[in-house]
Amino acid sequence: MKLYKNAIILAVVLAILVGAYVFARNMKKDDDNASDSQSIKIFDLELNNMVEITLENKEGKFVFIRKTVKEKNEDGEEIEKKVWDIASHADLKIDSSTINSIAINISSLSASKIIEENAADLSQYGLNDPVRVSVKMNDGTVKTLEVGNKTPTDS
Repeated sequence: MKLYKNAIILAVVLAILVGAYVFARNMKKDDDNASDSQSIKIFDLELNNMVEITLENKEGKFVFIRKTVKEKNEDGEEIEKKVWDIASHADLKIDSSTINSIAINISSLSASKIIEENAADLSQYGLNDPVRVSVKMNDGTVKTLEVGNKTPTDS
């Protein structure tokens, strides 16, 4: 009888935990949907169609190109892999995965809000001398993003 009573208590506790998990999961989905509807899409680019990324600031201009290299996998088979390489400063060594992270981040870029529409003074946002990130796609189109400083509210 004691074992039967313990099994019922265990089943009730398990049911409560499962219910709490389902409730918490549904609440998170509602929060995600609410934040998605408020985000402002800046770029929605296909990562595989990117062929060139240019980073430009007052220090200089760095051009990265995406090229195909052949490597051997663990089984000794030759495979093609796309990697980023620097085109403008050949003497610099780069980490292709870092440039790939930039490409991934800019490919689906969105904003949470508009700070000021048609701003008269861009210097307060650091856009008087911005860092420019340009992405060239395989169809020849170029998308450019100007990056400034934090907003006056520190966001």
